[in-house]
Amino acid sequence: MQLGKGLLCVYGLLSILLIFSAIQASHVTAYPSIYDAECAGCHGGNRTCDGCHMHRGNIAASADQDSYEPGALVTITLTGGREGGWIGAFLYDDAGTEIDHVSNSGFPVQLHAAAPEQPGDYEWSAAWRGNDNGAGHVEIPRTVTVVVTEPPAGIEEGDPPSIHESWGRMKSRYGR
Repeated sequence: MQLGKGLLCVYGLLSILLIFSAIQASHVTAYPSIYDAECAGCHGGNRTCDGCHMHRGNIAASADQDSYEPGALVTITLTGGREGGWIGAFLYDDAGTEIDHVSNSGFPVQLHAAAPEQPGDYEWSAAWRGNDNGAGHVEIPRTVTVVVTEPPAGIEEGDPPSIHESWGRMKSRYGR
């Protein structure tokens, strides 16, 4: 009798383990099928985790310089996420107009735009866009201040380069 109860207990434990394993396996394999059914129509067949989930990573955005001359190239780097794969990243100017976007690139991603023509401080926004863990599409924006300064006074065509001149302007003087 004792042997029968022991076997019953072992079979019970094995059954519980098998059920738990099946639940875990179906949980893991559900993601590709969800992507295929709900996302692939718009995003193609390149499955990714970061395209839908930021995986609780700290999303941050930063500019490559402290200040810019009018019209200079501004590069904003968006970092975050803990998983691999492509993301959707967007850059908006201070009026909320999209000025750059990148998809099919993973974190970190760089967004580019020309600095405004008028000096001042501008609040731009870099954002990750994805599906908020099944709750629908969202954007997670991060504000970046873009400071545009007056070009140094007294620089005329033909003047030698000065210490205050940008590298881009110096290269343009020499036709490169």
